[in-house]
Amino acid sequence: MTEMPMFSASEASRGFPTARRQLIGLLHSREEWTEVGLRSEMNISVSVLRSLMRQLVEDGEAWIVQSARAHYRTYSVPPRAVVPDVVPTEPLTGAAHAVLARLLLRPDTIRHLCDHLNLGRTQVNSALDELEARRLVERRYVGMLAIYRLKA
Repeated sequence: MTEMPMFSASEASRGFPTARRQLIGLLHSREEWTEVGLRSEMNISVSVLRSLMRQLVEDGEAWIVQSARAHYRTYSVPPRAVVPDVVPTEPLTGAAHAVLARLLLRPDTIRHLCDHLNLGRTQVNSALDELEARRLVERRYVGMLAIYRLKA
């Protein structure tokens, strides 16, 4: 492990671009990281690490892993869906139409979509998969909660 300097106040005022890139690289190098492990690898303070992680979680680039046995924070990179190069051209199914109409109103979770549309979880999952394949919606994570919204 190479010793790296603490990040300066001037870099903090610019949003830590170097630290952010370094942190993303570290998160991809292992399946799961503890807060202590990330701090020691990057040689940064708790407040800087938590600020960076908060930004990454909000941007959907990382998530907080909940564990019943762990009494400390652990972080991971959300799995990336494989997007096919060919977008399907068949018409949307009825469930996909209903989900798309609901997502036009606001971003939502699978559970709320099921409740509001009176559809089963399997139907909603299939509809979301269909919409993602067409690149109409995107999935963002808040912690471990997946939130679906129209793609910008």
